[in-house]
Amino acid sequence: MIKLITEKLGQVSQRRVCKVFCQNRSTQRYEQRGIADDLILIGAIKKQKDKSKHRRYGYRRICEILRRIGYLVNHKRIYRLWRQEGFRLPKKVRRKSKHFNGSSDNACDKKCAEYMNHVWSYDIVEEKLQNGRKVRILNVLDEFTKEPLAMDIGFRIKGYDVVEVLRYLFNVRGVPDFIRSDNGPEFIAAEVKQFLRASGVETLYIEPGSPWENCNASDGIGHFLNLNLECKSKKGNCNVEQIQEVLRRGKSQNFTPPSGRKTAYFGCL
Repeated sequence: MIKLITEKLGQVSQRRVCKVFCQNRSTQRYEQRGIADDLILIGAIKKQKDKSKHRRYGYRRICEILRRIGYLVNHKRIYRLWRQEGFRLPKKVRRKSKHFNGSSDNACDKKCAEYMNHVWSYDIVEEKLQNGRKVRILNVLDEFTKEPLAMDIGFRIKGYDVVEVLRYLFNVRGVPDFIRSDNGPEFIAAEVKQFLRASGVETLYIEPGSPWENCNASDGIGHFLNLNLECKSKKGNCNVEQIQEVLRRGKSQNFTPPSGRKTAYFGCL
């Protein structure tokens, strides 16, 4: 500003202009130092930032790397140059979600069961044993009678296991019109869809991330929680065979689900 005024007025000295604007003359003679050093440091930052393994590194980690290779720098200086050059971390690329056929129109409160074997629902629940290992339980339920039809227990349950349980229930209980489930890999497997299509059963997949739309499938879990507590009270480790034995004994118990009807276990595999 002082330089601009002196150039326009011509005959006015710099001393006089600085006196009018109450500025020290040394401010007009100041030359910024360290520009060359900053350019070298900016080049080093770009070089480290462009490396494939450093793409997700921020200014703090880049500062540590520069110190390791011999640069005597302060993290505040690196931050200043980082903001000055407009360096930014690349945005995370989100993976495309898998294609699901589920929708809220298939929820249990919209597509209700009207008679026996009208709508079944099944779901997989995990429980932790005393030894710390997780066990998976496949629950199959008739939504109209609230009868837990099967509780298949194992450390791993795949599409083949689901097909075998359903084949047994179709022979003993009959074939339902619809079967409701979430979008788990065991239920959207090609072999499960093919078996249900060949049996004449229509699938009702719920909206992904909405387990409350298939809440009926967990009505029979209370009985399993009770037996799980019984297994945990033992001194030894609870295994799958012990759980299966307790389920077989549960066939003779008068377990009453929330609907008030008695429970009949058609399959404890």
